[in-house]
Amino acid sequence: MASLALGKLLPDAVTPLSQESHATSRQGSLFWLGGLLFLGLFCEGVMFDWSAVYARVIGGMSLASAPMGFAVFALWMASGRFLGVFIVAKMGTLKVLRLSGLLLAAGIGLSILARPWPVILTGFALVGLGTANVVPTLFGVAGRLKGHRAGASLATVATMGYFGFLAGPPTIGFIASWLGLPKAHLLF
Repeated sequence: MASLALGKLLPDAVTPLSQESHATSRQGSLFWLGGLLFLGLFCEGVMFDWSAVYARVIGGMSLASAPMGFAVFALWMASGRFLGVFIVAKMGTLKVLRLSGLLLAAGIGLSILARPWPVILTGFALVGLGTANVVPTLFGVAGRLKGHRAGASLATVATMGYFGFLAGPPTIGFIASWLGLPKAHLLF
């Protein structure tokens, strides 16, 4: 397949940026986006690795049903991502990010404050909806930054973000070993 496309690829037009164009404010916007993506993927990583454990230990679910914690989160996150293009087109990027933050905070708060497993799973559903459009929306913003090449912007932001995905679960585990799982979840 790649050999068929070999001669048909567009050349990579490299336009060197002058040293003056690397102003601090322009680079700062990349780092702010990367920081937001770090937090978004931190939450996703924690939910991927700890939601079933949380449902089992805190919610009291059986060993067989505890993975529903992850399933609920993943189902609502996937649903939100499928609808994300329409939601962003209707509401705008900034409103979607604000709403995502509110849903995420409400879901985490609900799952921390309540002990019955149905309420915890409802919190996980809200966290799934909240995280659903953070990553795609921030990638889109990074790719459209004025004065930056899309590829370099996406690479910078993705590197910072995926570090959050990798750092989140062990950080929560370390804190949970000292303070317990609900207090560790307050971190994200």
